[in-house]
Amino acid sequence: MQRVRTAGHAYRYRMLRTRVRRLARILRADAAPPQWLLQSLVTCWANPWSVDSVFLTSMLHWLQETSGPVLECGSGLTTIVLATAASSTGRRSLSLEQDERFEGRLAPALPRRIRPWMDCKVVPLVSYGEFDWYDVETVPLPKRVGFVVCDGPPGTARGGRYGLVPLLKDQLAPGCIVLIDDTNRAAERGIVDRWCTELPARIIEQTERHIAILKVA
Repeated sequence: MQRVRTAGHAYRYRMLRTRVRRLARILRADAAPPQWLLQSLVTCWANPWSVDSVFLTSMLHWLQETSGPVLECGSGLTTIVLATAASSTGRRSLSLEQDERFEGRLAPALPRRIRPWMDCKVVPLVSYGEFDWYDVETVPLPKRVGFVVCDGPPGTARGGRYGLVPLLKDQLAPGCIVLIDDTNRAAERGIVDRWCTELPARIIEQTERHIAILKVA
């Protein structure tokens, strides 16, 4: 039974790498990837907590509309897609992840040519009084961040994803776009409302599951 599971995982990784290569070719041609390809990436990743293809479409759209370094909170399929985009554009991104088991799934899913473009740091969650968030003192963070993909820390962490803005507000460039997943949940929607006041920012996209906000100052 273990061999069956291992063979199944190996097959999904091969399929995922094939899809990633195709995505890289499309992005190098400065074209929009078809929805079926993004959905296939989601299927091959096979994580019930993963973002959906709608989120990936939005992420790639807003990535093109911004400039400067990219910061990702929480790792997963989005990390793979961001690394693929970086291999085509040269735009670097940094991903923060608190669980080394999740981080360990990433490299095998990427073709070797793209792996150098993935920069994912395993960073513990620590207390900042009102909330827990990644220990930003342990990793050098990019300055003037132009785009943020926020799918972590998990909702079970104290304060959830809130810590991004109080800790890194000054490192988010004017015009920075923050894309946050799971805003169908009350806690995440409340975080968006607080961020819009504290940055300040305004909502520029809202779907059933995610919201994009634009830092206006």
